[in-house]
Amino acid sequence: MTTRIDEIAVKTKGRRAALGLALILAAGCQSSSTPSAKLQSLALAPGPAYLAVGGSQQLTATGRYSDGRVAAVASGLQWRSSDAAIATVSDAGVVTAVGKGSATITATHASGVSATAELVSRVMTSLALGTDLPRTGSVDTTRALYRVTGLTPGAFYLAALTKLDDDVDLEVYSDASLSEGALACASQTAGTVPESCTAPASAAGELYLAVDGSWTEDGASFQVETGPAAPLTHADLAFPAQLPAAGTVDRGEKDYRVTGLTPGASYVVRISGLSDDADLDVYSDAYHYTTACSSYASGKVDDFCTAVATAAGELFVEVDGESTSSGASFTLSVTAAR
Repeated sequence: MTTRIDEIAVKTKGRRAALGLALILAAGCQSSSTPSAKLQSLALAPGPAYLAVGGSQQLTATGRYSDGRVAAVASGLQWRSSDAAIATVSDAGVVTAVGKGSATITATHASGVSATAELVSRVMTSLALGTDLPRTGSVDTTRALYRVTGLTPGAFYLAALTKLDDDVDLEVYSDASLSEGALACASQTAGTVPESCTAPASAAGELYLAVDGSWTEDGASFQVETGPAAPLTHADLAFPAQLPAAGTVDRGEKDYRVTGLTPGASYVVRISGLSDDADLDVYSDAYHYTTACSSYASGKVDDFCTAVATAAGELFVEVDGESTSSGASFTLSVTAAR
């Protein structure tokens, strides 16, 4: 019997195909028998969480697995509060503060792995912008707390205490933790002078006001006011055409807005040729809230520092003449940093 070459090729290809299929099936069986990564630990955020009574917060869970992965865990969790009179928690992990105090929130995965987060709840008077302000209040020798809502996230607001009948201080925070890291601005003027400061609203459109009455003897009454802040007035200087620029400052301050800069680029801001002592502050906004750089050299020495231009290609310069005896002249220059 004669076997043709093409028949041998077909038979050979058939054997190779069969062998390849067997290897694929074997690999598939081996893969399906490999155990999946196991959840080893769980973490909740934020932790701790701070809320005003009546406020809510979404807690999120992140898991670490045996294969080294770290990923969000959104299902298979059971949530529990240690004290339902302080805080409740939904099946989705949304915590609501219902009373003053602290409670422990626990999330337990179906695998048995669990994690906890502390919730601290404070009694605060909620004030909605436009409807609940201004509001008359009083404080003893401790603190009165207010949560101002309905603000535009990131926008600047002026918080103020007016009509004081005794000395109190004002602190404004970005969240209910009232922690040092959350302090947005403060005003601590002696006597019955109104207290005020400017701060940006939080991402949730809120600000938290603490009225401190520790300086009073028998408590104090006041009026809480919050409204959109007006930016400071600046003299405009276009870079580079209008720089350097000569200027003078009395015992107050002289403010400039430098425009035409390259967004994100670094610039050296300098005041030179001083006839008396003056200081230099450079800001990233027209409210002089975020400091970009500062220089406080004594005497007639040049003040200079390096700052990064804003996304709009601007810098806001303040020449402070508080240290002068009767005012000072100077030359303001802005140059690209090398």
